[in-house]
Amino acid sequence: MTRSTATSDLAARWAELRAEEPRIRIRDAAERLGVSELALLLTRQGGVTPIRLDFEAFITRAEELGEVMALTRNAHCVIETDGTYREPTFGSHSTSIVQPGVDLRIFQSRWAHLVAVETGAGDETRRSFQAFDAHGDAVHKIWLRDGSDVDAFRSIVAEFAEGAETPELEPHAEESSRDAEESPDPEPDVDRDPEPDVEGLLRAWSKLEHTHDFFRLMPRFSVTRTQALELAEGRFTRRLDTGVVKTLLETASEREIAIMIFVGNPGCIQIHTGRVDRVVETGDWVNVMDPGFNLHLVRTDVAHAWAVTKPTSYGEIRSVEVYAEDGTQIASFFGLRKEGTQVAEGWEELVEELD
Repeated sequence: MTRSTATSDLAARWAELRAEEPRIRIRDAAERLGVSELALLLTRQGGVTPIRLDFEAFITRAEELGEVMALTRNAHCVIETDGTYREPTFGSHSTSIVQPGVDLRIFQSRWAHLVAVETGAGDETRRSFQAFDAHGDAVHKIWLRDGSDVDAFRSIVAEFAEGAETPELEPHAEESSRDAEESPDPEPDVDRDPEPDVEGLLRAWSKLEHTHDFFRLMPRFSVTRTQALELAEGRFTRRLDTGVVKTLLETASEREIAIMIFVGNPGCIQIHTGRVDRVVETGDWVNVMDPGFNLHLVRTDVAHAWAVTKPTSYGEIRSVEVYAEDGTQIASFFGLRKEGTQVAEGWEELVEELD
């Protein structure tokens, strides 16, 4: 079968699925059809433009778009925040953007493909830049809002489309190595030490100086993150009910507690900081539907939930973390705290009340 034939066949299968389920999302359609989201996107006739992944140049120019919606998701949760891509800080391992509404930690080595997408027509046209990993799984998306600069979008597309090639996607390996330090990837059994040094782990945990230091404990003691949480139960962690997210969000809303919500995948972690207001449960989903911030989490996908304490040089940090059955971190929740200051009033009491 030639590439064009395979593409035509996939496009026909997608059309049939949309006819049966008109409201199906592209990610869900891709999973049903056994392909990646980008593979499905590339079957469209027009409206999808591959562009060069000159990462630093692209991220630098993204500020020209003005206010946009940043979107990051994993298989269980989607976070959407409105803001501007300003003042990126580039590093060899990761890139940070710390702005109101656009608070990102980008692991650029996981970005492999970039496309510009336009759907609809006239005033109903929706425009976005979408980044994917080597397999074609979505990493991060930038959606234009009504007030975004369309001319800037067109200028960026024109510049970065030059010399771009149609993405060649890598198949998913049955087994792949994971970096526990990087991001909320599914956890591999191969990293588990059957007889870990529990006392050594807990002793090192007790000497943490910064929350980021926690991630270095996993490779050091050959344990996965969820294994570490289990081993520390009763000392630094407490197991919670898997329905805790709805309770946490509703309580934070009622008590007007400012919180931080982290949602990520191997290529990007996105953060919301501030209060949550409108919490809505729809079917299997628990949602936050606030101006400039939306969260959509599949509550039935939460298999493990923990209250976690991490000692630091500026006081203990308490979080609530939720995981899928395979060990993927779905999301984590913290009380709002600027480094060196007190945590938001009411957060610690909220965490203590959770069961």
